Amino acid sequence: MPGPAFTLSFVRTPDDVVTAFSEARTVGTGMRPWIRAASVVIQYVVLLLLVLTKRDEAPPWGMVAMAAAAALIAWSSVIRPVATVRAIRREAAAAQPVTISFDDAGIQVTDGRTHYERSWDDLARAHSASPGVLLAFRDGTKEWLPVRAFKSHSERRAVLDYITDNLGLAAGM
Repeated sequence: MPGPAFTLSFVRTPDDVVTAFSEARTVGTGMRPWIRAASVVIQYVVLLLLVLTKRDEAPPWGMVAMAAAAALIAWSSVIRPVATVRAIRREAAAAQPVTISFDDAGIQVTDGRTHYERSWDDLARAHSASPGVLLAFRDGTKEWLPVRAFKSHSERRAVLDYITDNLGLAAGM
């Protein structure tokens, strides 16, 4: 039986986990961080304009609803992401060696504490970004490959092509 097509070894740091979280938010929303920030500002401006223009004619519960909307915007756009990053930094291992192998059967990950294998059918998508590659699985878990995991740009391109080819095969393309 032939060995893996690609094996990547690197040391994962808490910053890698935070970067993966940030990149997953970018992929999930389709917005870069500065666009998300601008969106929050726009939401607050619209809400403030509603409050200023409708405060005299709004029913008593209207101001409560607008305050609740402001709290929801703050929670989903600012408080929860900041709390998540803090939790990641608090709970992530200081640094741990990681080995990720890709072969025809799927992806094998060993991170010092655990070893698991995923089939290509489990992989929902792969997203390439300047700081690395995000692998998103169908069950919501993610795996981050920082750019330093690759020996060269050509190896990164070859791994991405291999992943893309296997994603297409798994989807029946």
